[in-house]
Amino acid sequence: MRGVALAFLLLVLPATAGAQEGPIVDPPVPPHYFAVLVADLERAVGWYSETFGLVVRSSADAEDGSWSIRNLSGPGLSVELIRTDRSAPADRPLGLFKVGFSVPSVDAVAARLAAAGAEPPRVVQLDGLRILQLSDPEGNRIQLHSRSPSVCLAPDAMVGLDHVVVAVRDLEAAASRISDAGFSVKDGRAHANRLRNAHIKFVDGTSVELMTLGGDPGDDVASAYASFLEAGEGGAYLALRGDRARVLDAALGAGITVTEAGGNAFRYAIFPDLPHVFVLEYGIPVVDGPGHLNHENGARGIARAVVDGGELLANLLRVLGGTECGVDPDDDSVHLFGLRNGVVGLRRPRAGERPEVRDILLTGNAAGELDLAGVRLRLQPEPH
Repeated sequence: MRGVALAFLLLVLPATAGAQEGPIVDPPVPPHYFAVLVADLERAVGWYSETFGLVVRSSADAEDGSWSIRNLSGPGLSVELIRTDRSAPADRPLGLFKVGFSVPSVDAVAARLAAAGAEPPRVVQLDGLRILQLSDPEGNRIQLHSRSPSVCLAPDAMVGLDHVVVAVRDLEAAASRISDAGFSVKDGRAHANRLRNAHIKFVDGTSVELMTLGGDPGDDVASAYASFLEAGEGGAYLALRGDRARVLDAALGAGITVTEAGGNAFRYAIFPDLPHVFVLEYGIPVVDGPGHLNHENGARGIARAVVDGGELLANLLRVLGGTECGVDPDDDSVHLFGLRNGVVGLRRPRAGERPEVRDILLTGNAAGELDLAGVRLRLQPEPH
């Protein structure tokens, strides 16, 4: 990955050994990755940029000119191009050097490898990522990486962050404002119930949805938005993603009231006593192109969402496998829970307040802050 020294690139860990119940590596999640040894670096950069729509995210060059690296990325894919004076010896021809995958937790994989009897693998902290390399029985290199746990995560939780819905009165004005802040906005559509939306999609699969009402509400869902907007704009819903059947069983087993809704495309677990939180399961894949996932400001996804909630929501997150992370170092009124891919912060609502999503923290390449209809939207560089 970016800025990687060649000494690390050549690290090969032993193949797995011993019996293991279940797979060692969790199902990969985007972005997927491979590295290529090339002779003409700039020509390769041009080809991968034009062919896959990738953008150069970082570069590294040896002071003596003996090697250079360019890291490119786009929706669902990262490519590392490497030129080195040692690129083409007899035992290492030009071409594919290694393949890699993003997984929820590299450290969990390392623990499973050790439990299976393999030599404890070396996990490297680099550029905000946790990285390890494996080799298959034929010596082929496979690299795994996950976001550094600078915040608490729970890779085995039933749910992760999916999106936040922000209710706005003027959809076009809100979309224009967020576009001016360097975000790519995907147009939504007018729904039969008079709701209209737009999306800010990220490469990690999370998103922010802008929602408004374009006429008299046509069903109970639209009526709920009408009531919300009558009291003012704001963060209307926190959507978590997970297996609905597992969520229903876990919630009911804990005595938490839950109902189900939706059809083949989207399936929901809804909590009547927590009207601003729901769990979503996708019945069909949602595919977005580079124009929607690449943002001028470098935003890559939601790392944390702060939402109003007391003991009931805290208990739900515990039941669904969330890990308690203590209080926010910058605000001791916010209690943090780690999920599969990010963090939910619980802020106890003040008397008379409606429950809302208050704060969204995004990771990316730059820093910035925006008030989006009363929701604090912050962009923070990933740790290096």
